[in-house]
Amino acid sequence: MENTSANFPKRSGNISPSELDLLTLFEFISNAKENLSSEHIASLTVLTLMGRLKLKNGFIKIGTEEIIKGIPQKTYLIERNLIYGSNKFGDLKLGGENEDLTLNGKDTRFIDIVCHLATLLLKNIDNIKRLKDTNKKLSRKILQFESILEASKEMLFTRDFEKSVSITMNIISGSLGIKEIAIEIKDGNNQRFFERNLKEKDIKNKKPKKIKINYLTGYLGKKLNEKKPEQSDIHFAQIVLNLLYSNLENCKMINQLIEKERLEKEIMIAREIQQKLLPSQLPELKCLEIETGMITYRQVGGDYYDILPIDRDKTFVIIADVSGKGVPASLIMAAVQSSVKTMILKGVYDLVKICDTLNKLLTATTESNKFVALSILLIDTKSNSVEYLNAGHTAPLLFSGTEVSKLREGGPVCGLLDFASYKKNKAQFKKGDFIFMYTDGISEAKKKNGEEIGEKGILDLIFECKDKKDFKSSFNKKLLEITNGDFEDDATYIFIKRT
Repeated sequence: MENTSANFPKRSGNISPSELDLLTLFEFISNAKENLSSEHIASLTVLTLMGRLKLKNGFIKIGTEEIIKGIPQKTYLIERNLIYGSNKFGDLKLGGENEDLTLNGKDTRFIDIVCHLATLLLKNIDNIKRLKDTNKKLSRKILQFESILEASKEMLFTRDFEKSVSITMNIISGSLGIKEIAIEIKDGNNQRFFERNLKEKDIKNKKPKKIKINYLTGYLGKKLNEKKPEQSDIHFAQIVLNLLYSNLENCKMINQLIEKERLEKEIMIAREIQQKLLPSQLPELKCLEIETGMITYRQVGGDYYDILPIDRDKTFVIIADVSGKGVPASLIMAAVQSSVKTMILKGVYDLVKICDTLNKLLTATTESNKFVALSILLIDTKSNSVEYLNAGHTAPLLFSGTEVSKLREGGPVCGLLDFASYKKNKAQFKKGDFIFMYTDGISEAKKKNGEEIGEKGILDLIFECKDKKDFKSSFNKKLLEITNGDFEDDATYIFIKRT
């Protein structure tokens, strides 16, 4: 029998709650394997969940047997039914009347996973019992049954997809003397056909006995004595195929949990990298006050901004929005950040040249549906001016006294047309003036009534917050208030005040 304990993660001194949950699940399965009985599974299930949720009282009923942990309660805080298909195997209740319990999403998911695993184990125990009862009626198969039971346990606790199928075929063909057998699995895009002397193309002609269990189908052809399988053979094979189906479902859930944990770790690493690409601390600039804000729709996003001083008087301010969301957009954002920053650090200060170079780079290296909208400002406090170029981005707003101007001059988004051309322009930027740059994740955000904030809504927010001592805190508070914190895209802004 395969020793699966070697595959279990080892405890370490510093593990995350998610890793602890995963380790607990593996220990649950390992402990269940040591004593495969409904009483043991019932006790293990209620104790595992009480320990995870820090509860003192629990109750579980499997069939006619009841297990009470702690003090019997009239009512419990959590109730679950252990159901497999149309069969109910038991009831689970946790948490006494005087216990304090608040569940989060991870707690609920953990409860559901343990209950699902317990139900699968109980279902497998039930299948094994049915298998045993069937074989007791056939005295000539008593010796075979013991070997089948051991093989079934081995299959139950393996996570190897092909090995599970191989064990199943060995049990069926060896116990029943079936020389023609095949198993077909059609689960979404995963379509596999396993055969022994029964090819897929021969199914229609040979017309073997067909046993279908959800997405799994078994085919029983001729026996070694050239006879067709009897009804008792089909019933036996159905039990073993049920074991296989339960095992495949169990493997699928555990693999999904492991994959989800792996993806979450990778996304957190990507988020950390992305955060390091953004300014960790805004520079102190002569005659300028700058505040920024960013809300990512997912854990990583495609918005980017930067503030790059050239000398005491001149400063570059960039804001960009990559098409799409999530990790793909964040990768393009990282390329944009690297390219723009490298050009500026190498002394390329011409806005047209920066955009033209970036456009050619993106059109040559990204797909046609991936592009970048951006705005670049070159602020000169000595000449009280701002040079700007807007490449398909929402136009920055320049506030001067009671007048509001849009800094539109520029061209199309970068990365869409390799022959695109760009223009820059210049405007006065005097003491007391301010500029607001933002991505469309803010303007397209929905208010509580379902309407988009739009440019008018943004202007209202700016006028309400512009004279506050802390613009960023006031703006963020109002923005979250009117949207209820519900965004459908990355939302980024830069507030630049000329002092």
